[in-house]
Amino acid sequence: MRIIFNALIVLLLATSTAAIAQNSNEDLRKQHKRLYKDVEKISPHIQALVEDLAKGTLVEIEHEKIYAKSVLAKFYQQLEYAPAWQDLEALKEAIEALEGSYDDGLLPVDYHVDILKSIVQKIETSRDQGEVDHEWVAKFDLLMTDAILLYAYHLLDGKVDPHSLDVQWNFGYQELPGGDGKRLAEAINNHILLKELHGLRPEIPSYGNLMRELAEYRIIAENGGWGTVTAGVKLIRVNLIPGFSKFEEG
Repeated sequence: MRIIFNALIVLLLATSTAAIAQNSNEDLRKQHKRLYKDVEKISPHIQALVEDLAKGTLVEIEHEKIYAKSVLAKFYQQLEYAPAWQDLEALKEAIEALEGSYDDGLLPVDYHVDILKSIVQKIETSRDQGEVDHEWVAKFDLLMTDAILLYAYHLLDGKVDPHSLDVQWNFGYQELPGGDGKRLAEAINNHILLKELHGLRPEIPSYGNLMRELAEYRIIAENGGWGTVTAGVKLIRVNLIPGFSKFEEG
């Protein structure tokens, strides 16, 4: 799971198999700069997509739906339709955040990863032919931003509709802080995106406990799963938080 988005950035910025093997941070910076150097050619494509979003038009990129329609539109309007990920370090931080969604019990693949990979391949093809396709760079930029916003929504309100599990659920949804796009822009500019996203996690001890238990259970699964319990061994129930417990040999 951890290499999904890291593979994306290598594919996006490397020019060949040899370059992938030899890329230093300086190489990545040069490739990234080349990709985003013609902002004035990228922005019109972003503007066209964002204006459709602002009008309420259903916008899909490679049949992938844009989720954070309102905030995404306001965010790029704040930027005057400039691409959001011109800063390589900011892009790396965004990728790290999406990789880290795994620790929250979420799936990085839910954040447009397959379509982003497809777009990266299209960018590579255009670059191999001698010219970067700025429309595909614009689409990559929008989908990466939408992935971050979708992850933020999942941290804040959860991924599953609670009413589908319990019709008596009576906790309301929270609005995303900085819904006008300013907070996201500041987080990207100040390289505090990871901190801001993690700040959306529920501020309750049980959430941290569950993250630790999830990590433990994943290690167990990676090592072949549960071992056989010896006949006659006493099992002790260990309470983690109300409603959650596990059994250990005692």
